[in-house]
Amino acid sequence: SLNDHCCHLEMNHQVSISKQGMDKKFSPEAVDFVRELLEKQMHDQILQQVDIGVLSHFTSVKIKDSVRWQLPGNLKDSYPGSTGSASGSGLHVQFEFDLLSGNVSDLKIHDALYQDVKDAKNTVGDVEEGSLIIRDLGYFDKKVFKTISTKAYFLSRLNPQSDVYGLKADKKERVCLDELYETLKDNKLASIELDVFLDKKDIESVRLIVEPIPEGEYAKRMRKAGQNAKNKGRTLTKEYKSYARLGLYITNIPKEWVPMEHIRSLYRLRWQIELRFKAFKSHCKLAKIKKMKLERMQCYLFATLLHIMLNWQIAVNFFGIIWQNESKTMSILKFYKTIEAHKNLQNNALISRDNMKGYLLDLFKIAEKKLLTEKKKNKLSMKEIFDINI
Repeated sequence: SLNDHCCHLEMNHQVSISKQGMDKKFSPEAVDFVRELLEKQMHDQILQQVDIGVLSHFTSVKIKDSVRWQLPGNLKDSYPGSTGSASGSGLHVQFEFDLLSGNVSDLKIHDALYQDVKDAKNTVGDVEEGSLIIRDLGYFDKKVFKTISTKAYFLSRLNPQSDVYGLKADKKERVCLDELYETLKDNKLASIELDVFLDKKDIESVRLIVEPIPEGEYAKRMRKAGQNAKNKGRTLTKEYKSYARLGLYITNIPKEWVPMEHIRSLYRLRWQIELRFKAFKSHCKLAKIKKMKLERMQCYLFATLLHIMLNWQIAVNFFGIIWQNESKTMSILKFYKTIEAHKNLQNNALISRDNMKGYLLDLFKIAEKKLLTEKKKNKLSMKEIFDINI
């Protein structure tokens, strides 16, 4: 609260100010100042490249996703949300980072109406030559994939509404998912691969990797899809039921670089961004915003993102050092949880260079012993993916 700010200033910095005076401090100029600090931090990232054998063919491995949350209704003019949300106001954050260097290449704030597929189209010109782009279905767009293919690589699941085409007797025909499922089932295959075209007019083909989904996972998919369809007053189509039985991945990564049996493992790296969003929301309280004026909310938002990015720089360097020296992976989730639980130590460290040096050394000792990722039953760990030998 404003009163909390006033009490903190007086007790810690001997500055006396009224609530009204404090409120005036949250001004457009203050917003610009904190935003500029965040932009400077993004520009001046000092990060350590991680050597991961399976990914050595790519100049970078960019993983992108977004997160939305509601805002108080008084902010809907500046940050409109869907009409179905309680407040009609919301934020949408786009976040992209390079798994090899840790470099954050995109961190942008939009209103909640901004769509992922629109972002894919708007940013396709920023794709670096030789990079691998891994994203979820929200960014799926065939034209974007074709543009990426001219200079880089992509890996995505196949959209259930999208057909692909294979060659039969020199003629392009729509790939039948039921036929693929029967082929896998009858021959007891773990996966099959086809060269397919995203469009009937395409000259260049891409890879389609097809895997059967376990019955338990299929039932889970159908329950979730059935509930979503019911909420929207729709019924599930026969085509979707065929789609749901299969794991379908499309990519232009050369076969000799990553064979089909490793494609799904590589795509699992996308979950690393989900873990980071979880850390940001759970431990940095990114989505907990009460009713307040616009400038105050923006100051809090950009300051919180600055806090996240400062600690991101520490985290990815720790991650790189631990991986290079010990072939172990540090948990980003555990790292942020530890940082938030002991914020006072970091605040004290910011006072001087010597304080910060001691703080980082102590934090690293904890990280290499107590903040490592743990192997989960029946799940491929990040270390196991990094250790894939091709």
